[in-house]
Amino acid sequence: MSNARDLYTVTLSGRQREMARVPGILTLQDVSRDGRVLLGRETWRREVAVLAPNESKERDLTWLDWSFPVDLSADGKTLLIDEQGQ
Repeated sequence: MSNARDLYTVTLSGRQREMARVPGILTLQDVSRDGRVLLGRETWRREVAVLAPNESKERDLTWLDWSFPVDLSADGKTLLIDEQGQ
């Protein structure tokens, strides 16, 4: 198995087959008697927002999906962001 949240089918003899792989986290919610499945898919996002001097609204500085602020310059005008997402 490549990911603990991918969806696999397993025969009674133990043979596995990948059924679904999607971005995010799959959660198996239910399986009907006829084999239909109810899946949930989660996506997580970490955001970096800034409220600059003389501004009344925050700005989103997120780069991709898991941005992390690392350092801010002494004058507060430059922010270093590390992107840790996929």
